Amino acid sequence: MKFITVLFISLFLLISCDPLEPDSKISLLGPVIETVNSQGKLEYVGRVVNNSQEKVNQVSLRYIIRDEEDSIVEAVTFPISGAGGDYLSQGEVVIFKFFVRSDPRNIFNKELNLDYN
Repeated sequence: MKFITVLFISLFLLISCDPLEPDSKISLLGPVIETVNSQGKLEYVGRVVNNSQEKVNQVSLRYIIRDEEDSIVEAVTFPISGAGGDYLSQGEVVIFKFFVRSDPRNIFNKELNLDYN
């Protein structure tokens, strides 16, 4: 009886454990660096990586800025293009850089999202 219980638990664990793969095909590689540029605007630099074993199409980055009342002040969306075009190849890393027009003193909440198909 003990043998069957141990076998059942072992089988359950083996079936329920997924391989250690990233949940997302696309992710940020390291931190996104925030600096103030020469015009006093916030500027961001970061890297995006394709973690999957296939090319990923239509990758975009969305940055949303909210004010003190949690209203959207500015939203920026732009495509992330790889070396081959509007897709990222397997394991490809792309550097992005952008700045926002909003006054840094009026920014209370920031949100960065990656979208892909």
